[in-house]
Amino acid sequence: MKNFYHSISKSCIAKNILPQKPLKITLADYWGIINEAVPMLLNQKNTYHKSVRYLLLYTHYFLNEQTLDTFQLNKRVLEFKSYQEVLDYIFQNIQKVFVKYGKPSYIKRFFYTQSGYYLKLSGYQAQNYLYDLTHQIIRGLSHGRYSEI
Repeated sequence: MKNFYHSISKSCIAKNILPQKPLKITLADYWGIINEAVPMLLNQKNTYHKSVRYLLLYTHYFLNEQTLDTFQLNKRVLEFKSYQEVLDYIFQNIQKVFVKYGKPSYIKRFFYTQSGYYLKLSGYQAQNYLYDLTHQIIRGLSHGRYSEI
């Protein structure tokens, strides 16, 4: 996370002074952000705006290979009218990110492991959502639905 924050120098006042380094974030880091954001969204249904900043920042970076500055990020956060819109955003974009950057064998192994963890905690709404999300990614990959992404 430290490397990611350091690398978003365009949001810093001294952006011309800081070196431009490639981001050092992984798909596992991104999944960690999703793991934090989903429970917060479901528990803070009316005050979720602060909890989705990293989620939007990472997703936008992975999809567009660009980092949002503070103004752009705030604007994007405020575009969501409800926590459900954020969950839909995750659902629509996470597959694109993992297919774009992950190898099929890695994705299957990673999400089979994750889904087993969520199955054990299936009594919680957030864990059920994440379990469904992992299975959708695996099923889409197995059935070749991602060849066009």
